[in-house]
Formats: sequence, C-alpha cells, structure tokens
Amino acid sequence: MRIRRLSPWHLERMSIDSFGKMTDASVGPFAPGMNVVFGKNESGKTTLNSFATGVMFGWPDGRSHANTYKPENAERSGKLLFATDDGRQAVLARTRNADGVTDDQGLLDDIDVSTYQTVFALDSDELLSLDDAGAVTSRLLTAGAGTAVSPVLALREIDARIASYTSKAAGVEHSITNLTTRLSAVEAQIDEAQREAAGLIAERREYEALEPARAELAREHDELNALIEGRSADLSLVQKLEHQIAELEEQRLELDAKLDDIDAEEQRIAALGEAITDDQAALRDLSAAEERAIRDTLEDFQVERDRLMNAVDYAKRDVKDSTAAYEVLAESAAQGVPTATRTKTAGQMALSIILPAIALVAGIPTTIYGASIASLSITAFGIFLVLAALVMGAAALVVALRPDTSGPTVEQRLEDARWVMLQDQKKLDACEAELSEMGERIASYFHFNHLSSAGRSLRRARSLLDDARELRAGSALFNQQRQGVQAQIAVVDENIARTHAQRDELLEDAGVADVTAFEALVADAIERRRQMMAEAERMDTRSGELAQRLAQARESSSFAELKQERAAVRCRLAESKRDYASLLLARRNLSAAIAQWESQSQPEVYRLASRLFEDMTDGMWVQVRLSASNEVQVVNGRGDVRDPMLLSLGTRQQLYLCLRIALLMSVGDVGRAVPVLADDILVNFDAERRRAAARALIELSTMRQVLLFTCHEEVVELICELDTGVNVVSLS
Repeated sequence: MRIRRLSPWHLERMSIDSFGKMTDASVGPFAPGMNVVFGKNESGKTTLNSFATGVMFGWPDGRSHANTYKPENAERSGKLLFATDDGRQAVLARTRNADGVTDDQGLLDDIDVSTYQTVFALDSDELLSLDDAGAVTSRLLTAGAGTAVSPVLALREIDARIASYTSKAAGVEHSITNLTTRLSAVEAQIDEAQREAAGLIAERREYEALEPARAELAREHDELNALIEGRSADLSLVQKLEHQIAELEEQRLELDAKLDDIDAEEQRIAALGEAITDDQAALRDLSAAEERAIRDTLEDFQVERDRLMNAVDYAKRDVKDSTAAYEVLAESAAQGVPTATRTKTAGQMALSIILPAIALVAGIPTTIYGASIASLSITAFGIFLVLAALVMGAAALVVALRPDTSGPTVEQRLEDARWVMLQDQKKLDACEAELSEMGERIASYFHFNHLSSAGRSLRRARSLLDDARELRAGSALFNQQRQGVQAQIAVVDENIARTHAQRDELLEDAGVADVTAFEALVADAIERRRQMMAEAERMDTRSGELAQRLAQARESSSFAELKQERAAVRCRLAESKRDYASLLLARRNLSAAIAQWESQSQPEVYRLASRLFEDMTDGMWVQVRLSASNEVQVVNGRGDVRDPMLLSLGTRQQLYLCLRIALLMSVGDVGRAVPVLADDILVNFDAERRRAAARALIELSTMRQVLLFTCHEEVVELICELDTGVNVVSLS
C-alpha cells in the first residue's frame, strides 16, 4: 500500500496529570498510521478521546449536561506529545481554558474546533448525521486554495458584512439604513435648535424680571421667619405656663381635700374622747416623765410579785411532800413492819443475786472466746468479770446476814415527820399572806395613779398606759399634719399667682386675650410663610431653569456640533455606499471563484466517497452526490435516489463515515498533524460491512494518523488481519 503522509508529525503519547478519574497516567506509544486502543468497558477509552480533544481545543464546560471530567479537588491538566521520524518532539499542553493551549510548533494552525469536531472526532452518535454537508465540504475543499483564509469562510465573512450594511441593529454604525435614519434625525434637530434660539430671547427677558421680585420676597420671608420664631417661643412658654397653672390648681384642690380629711379625723377622735372616764382623761394628760415613772414602778411590782408567787409554789410543794411522808410512816406504823427496813432488805437481796449472776454469765463466755482466738486482753477481761462476780456475791452475803442496829424507833420517826409537816404548812401560810399584802399595795398604787380599772392586773395597767399614749400621739400628729398641709397650700398659692402674672404679661405683649387666640395668631403667620415659601420655590425653580438654559445656550456649541455631525454622517454614508458596492462586487467574484474551485475538487471527494460506500455496501449503493439544493443523496444500482434519512441506522452511519474519510483524504491542507479519533464506530455494522469499513480506515491511515478505540476483541483481530503493521495499545 502506497504511503502518502500529509505531515511528519504524529501523536506519540497522551500524558494525563488530572482528568476525570485518571491521574498521573500515560497512554501510548502511538504509531504514525493505524492505531487500535483496546480496553474493556469503564477502562477509559471515552475519557482519552475527550482528553485529547480538550487539550487541543478546550475542556468541556458545565453549561450542558455532558460529563466535564473535572476532578473534585484539582484542575484538569495534561499534555499531548507529538514526534517525527527524525526525533523531533512537540508538546500541546493545557491547564485552564483561560490560559489556552501551548503550541510552539503551530500544529493546530490549519484547523479549527468546529472542523475537528465535525470530521476528525468520530463516534457512533456523530455518524448519525452530517449537518450542512455541502457547506462542510466546501469549507474543507477550499482550505487548500492557497489563500490565508478559506474562500468559503471569506465568502461567509463578505455576506456578513453585506448584511451589516443593510442592518437595522443599533450597534452597527456603518449600516446605510442606520446612517440614513441618523441623517434625518440630525437635520430635524437642527431645525428644532433654530426654533429654540428664538425662544431663548424671551426667556432671558423673563429671567431678568424675576431677580428683583425674588429679592423682595426673600426679605419678607426673613422678617416673617423672625416674627414666627419669636411668637412660637412665646406661645410655647404660654402653653407651658397654662399647663403649670392647671397642675398647681389641681394640687391646691388635693391639699384642701387633705386638710378637710385631717379636720374630720380629728373631730372623730375628739368625739370619742368625750366618752372616756376621768381616770382615762388623767392618763391622757400624763407627761412623758410621769408615764415613765409609773411604768418603772409597774416593772418593780412585776418582779416582786413573781418572786412571791414562786415562794408560794415552793411552799405548797414542800407541804405536799412532808404530808405524803407523814402518811406513809403512819401507815407503816399501823402494820407493825418498818417500811425502810423491808425496802433495804429486799434491795440488798436483789443486788446480792442479780449483779454477781450478770458478771458471772458475761465473764465465762468472754474467757472462753478470748482463749479460742488467743487474745490475752479478752481472756483477762473475762477472768476479771468472773472474779468480780465472786467478790460481789461474798460481800452481799455478809451484808445480808449482819443485823441492822443503827435506825431510830418508829414512834420517833413518825413524830419527826409530823413536826416537819407543821413547819411547811406555817411557811405556806406566811408566803400566801405576803402575796395578798402585795396585791393590796398594787391596788392602792393603781387607785392613786388613775389605774383603778385595771384591778390588780399589771398587764391591764400597761394596756391603759398604751391607750393613753396613743391618744396623746394622735392629737400631736393631727397638729403636725395640719401645719404641713397649710405650708404647702401657701407655697402653691404663691406659685399660682406668679405663673398667672407671667402668662398675662406674654398675652398682653402678643396683643391677644387667651391662648387660643395666640395659637391662631402663630398658625396664621406659619400659613403665610408656607405660601411665601411656595411662591419663592416657584420663582427659584423658574429662575434656575431659565439660568441653566441661558447658560447652556451661551456655552453650548450644539448647533455647530449638529452641523458638524450632519457633515460627518453624510461623509460616512457616502463611504458606506462605496464599501457596500465594493463588497457586492467582491462577493460576485469570490462566488464565481469558489464555484470554479469546487467544480474541480468536489467531484473527486464524492467520487472517492462513492467508491468507499459501494465497497462498504457490497455494490448495493453505487453513488454519493449533492442535489441541486446542496443536500447529500445516494443512488443504488437500479438508479433509485434516496435521502440519507430513509436509510437504515447502520447504512446511514456507513454513508457519513465514507463522506468523512473521503474529505480527510482529499483535503491535505486541513489538520495535517491532528490524529483522527474514532470511538467504537463499527458497533452497528455487520461482519462484511465492518470489514469494508476497516479497510477504509486503514486506507485513511496511509495519509493521516488514526486512533480507533474499541472494547471488542473481534474488531482488534479484524484490524490486525487487514493491516499487519497496526499498533495496538491495551488499556489495563
């Protein structure tokens, strides 16, 4: 097979720093001709395809729903490494779209992103259509015309410029339509400016007449302002004084009512005082010293009576005890058995039996327990208890057996008890007599000190003194309260008189009778000022408008500018008309040149596409051509013409693949160094058509580098069978 390489450069390796889920990856090496990149699903074939396209023409953005392959915590970045057979190297690298791609060898100078995506980057979806196939073919065919720009693109630019000269868009300044409209508008403005100039003379006269009137109005306004400020201050003071007078009069009424309450309460207390006894009246008239002396005496009486009552209680208790003792002795004597002796004997017997038994019962177990635990202290304590029990038993036995010879006789003890009982009774009688005498002294003291109603009760006497003190305090309090209220009334009356004088003086100065008239006077002045301010504002506004218009008229050069603009618009309109005529002529000449070029080059493209399509469909479809309306058509062996949309899915994909391969083989001046990337484009082909398509791709690889991505092993085997020199790159 004859090799016709269009460029010495070929893609040698993809170096991925960060793209999608791939990081620090290197894929290759790739050969100049046919390359098959084989990998299972999810191994990264589509990612590599998108990476290569992104490095050359920009990463995909997020405006569509397609995968943008942007890592979560990193920027997309990587390089495409290109090489030549003689060892030269070039790098295409990209990090951010805003920074662009590094291309020091100009590998991308002969291709744009639209052409690459339409013809060079192929997948099964791209093969379903070829929008505007005629325009794509023309653009690619004329790319080698020897001009700096493709003639088709130049024709499009000329058409766009011609349209701009007839556009009505506001931003197109050279539009003949816009310039004509602008010229009419400028001429209308010139006419309006001439009419305004005549009106300015009358406005200047009006402005000159306004100045004296404004000055006189300003003077009257200042005088009225001074009057209003003074009257407003006086009115505020009068209103304040009126408020103070109302408050003072209300306070005067409250003080009068308070004084009446004091008099009524005092009269009520006096009426109650007329019903008291002479003793109560005498107590009410006591002085503080006399009351204090009586209270001291009552305290002394209380102490003395408490002492005597305690002595009586003790004497009664002694009498009760001695009487009980005498009666017990008398009963014992009648029975013939000395009570004390029996009691003593019984107690001794009890002690002589119980105490030794307790000590013996506690000591024996304690001794045994101490010996069992080898405790010397517990054992010794147990032995001590046993010995103590024995000693107490012996002592009790001796005491019980010894006769009692020390006690007196029964008759003598009975006589002694009776004598003690008589003595205690006499002592009780003496204490009760002394207590009765104390009561007589208290009653006598109460009688001479007007406390007879208390009887002999010291508590009642104190209560009478407390009542008398309250009567004295109430009378003094009424006098004190009355004097305080009368003093407040005097102060309030003085303040009322002074406030009335100040208010009347201010009303007299203002020439009004009361506050209502004063308020009306100030309101009238304020209304006159408002009207004056409105008139002044109207004059100021009119004067400002006139001054501004006159100043603008003096400083403005709009009339001259309008005339200059009219001349400039006329000049630009003439230039636009000349340019428009030149563009029309250029369009006619360029269209003729493109038609001539396409008549020479386009038949070759469709001849080659027809050959490939006939081979791929095993002679079913024999021709690919353009219709009169520049639409792609196919013709079968019987001469039937079909639109591509009427073909099956696989046949339509084969048609568009043949067209792209024919274009890529015919236009050597477009994307010479750029590889053709085909991502599983043979999946919808049957076995025979897949073999023919593989032959077409291998034929294309003799001119351009081809990278076929696939996940099907049978495709790899087919390519290796048809091209023994194919380069296979496996993705792990």
